[in-house]
Amino acid sequence: MSEPTLSKLVGQLSSLPVKVTTIITPFSKDDPRFQVAGDDGMLHPMGFSLADLAREAKDGILEWTEPIRKTTERIDLRPFLEQFDPQTTYLNFRYEVKPDDDALQKDPNAREAWDAYGRETKRFVDANRKTSH
Repeated sequence: MSEPTLSKLVGQLSSLPVKVTTIITPFSKDDPRFQVAGDDGMLHPMGFSLADLAREAKDGILEWTEPIRKTTERIDLRPFLEQFDPQTTYLNFRYEVKPDDDALQKDPNAREAWDAYGRETKRFVDANRKTSH
């Protein structure tokens, strides 16, 4: 049995009965909690410029496709634009994924798929824990 990879695990989520909640966190470009090192060795913000997103939005509403279920959400940027400077603010998007309990109760195959996903995720975490020490 091959070791699971992060990309494989994320890809599997789209076929499972899950509920996805988009969590948006505004941050300043220099906030160290939201920095990632790029291939160029420089630090870059882990998010999207509010000014760039505002240009894409129509009447302050951004059409955003979340990457797990591939559903399009309409995100109202106006509260962010009223509260923060678009030139210095970035938005970080993260996703809370939970099982769709209704679907799992109705379909035993869905429950087994979710349980198998949990076992694969545990194997991934355990394998990475061993290599990080």
